Amino acid sequence: MTYTVVPRTAPSDGLAWLTRPYRFLRERVAQRGDTFDIDLGRHGHYSIFSNPEDIRSIFSADSSLMHAGKGNAVLRSFLGDGSLLLLDEARHQEERRLLQPTFHGQRLARHAVTIRDIAERHIRRLAVNDVFKAQEFMQEITLDVIVGIVFGQLPDETRRELTTRLAAFLNDPKFNLATLDQFDSGAEFSLVWGEFLTGLERIREILRVELARRRALDSAGDDVITMLLDARYTDGEPMSDQSLVDELLTMVVTGYETTATALSWALFWTHREPSLRGELRDRARGMEPSEAHRDDWISAMNKEVLRIHPVIPVVARRTTRATQIGARAMPEGATVAPCVYLTHHREDLYPEPDAFRPTRFLERTYASHEYLPFGGGNRRCIGMGLALMELSVALTTLVSRLDLELVDVGLVPQRRSVTVAPSRSTPMRVLAVH
Repeated sequence: MTYTVVPRTAPSDGLAWLTRPYRFLRERVAQRGDTFDIDLGRHGHYSIFSNPEDIRSIFSADSSLMHAGKGNAVLRSFLGDGSLLLLDEARHQEERRLLQPTFHGQRLARHAVTIRDIAERHIRRLAVNDVFKAQEFMQEITLDVIVGIVFGQLPDETRRELTTRLAAFLNDPKFNLATLDQFDSGAEFSLVWGEFLTGLERIREILRVELARRRALDSAGDDVITMLLDARYTDGEPMSDQSLVDELLTMVVTGYETTATALSWALFWTHREPSLRGELRDRARGMEPSEAHRDDWISAMNKEVLRIHPVIPVVARRTTRATQIGARAMPEGATVAPCVYLTHHREDLYPEPDAFRPTRFLERTYASHEYLPFGGGNRRCIGMGLALMELSVALTTLVSRLDLELVDVGLVPQRRSVTVAPSRSTPMRVLAVH
């Protein structure tokens, strides 16, 4: 009898994944091919897939076979059991049905003006020769946007405390992939760590108090919190306070850091390439917010930003029984991870994959297993439409009002909390304000 010896992954996988994920993935695919395993220590083994047909198989699998909620288990102690990201099968479908109206139709279209007005308010703080960090500036915009959309009219003191605490918590170096699974068990490690976790609990308490205040008001509103308070499951029951807090926190967190990072990358690329900057500026001036979201060229540019620098490099599923994915036999309980970054950098799909070329999205259409910045299948990000609108409207507002230049064109991808952002937070100089 002969045996095939499968090489163990290097003990440095976890560190490399945390510090230089893009480079790590490129090295592994060059060494081992489209499918390979990585060992992330206490987070387990991941089987990484970048062949589009394998990804199609994963995304099209029955929800009872591939559990994305279990694949996102690292988020549980942070977001809570009621987060849409942690739910599977019927519970996930039901919760998604309740949340879906928030991100569609006229409700979504109305957010365009809100995004423009918030961006303009922040732009008014800038003056000629100011140097600012795009990542931080975009975070201020996206935090105001998502808090406004989710909560509507908050009391001034509540809004100040909520936004201040959210920004402090999510920008704290202790908020990172290495600590996400320790939020419900590590308070005793140190006074500093305990204070950090107390900050998260205070954010949750603010959300609980706001829920109680809104119930007492019993008034109509166009914000997410009002819609969720009115929502009912198919059995007629409302969402529990715990589920509401978990979902509200999930929306704010996922609508803040990821969109700000994408906007930071968009500013980097459009100001690294003068022709792109000029085209974008010419299109943006005089454009209404709703037009920006519908413009094919701007849409193609945003798609290219998310192709070349997906802010989340992989998405994960946990198998509930043995299954076959391409040439791989996967056992029950395996974590399978379609790799967004590697798929987006396949030469056979995207010629010259490291070149920033938005026109590729005007030349052809890519299937959902070939282009997947928001995941895929029945777990594709529910906030995709809002994220793309915010990317278009905020970016066009900025370039129509500001002439900018990159202070440093040599920025590189760097892990930032749970995303991959430009190093040094993309410093930019203001040349003119219009």
